[in-house]
Amino acid sequence: MENNASNVEIVRTNKKKLRDVEEDLET
Repeated sequence: MENNASNVEIVRTNKKKLRDVEEDLET
């Protein structure tokens, strides 16, 4: 299940990036 844990980290990172992009679009 190491791969699954890795995928969770990728999703968290992508969500953080998405939130940063959305904040940039608002300004």
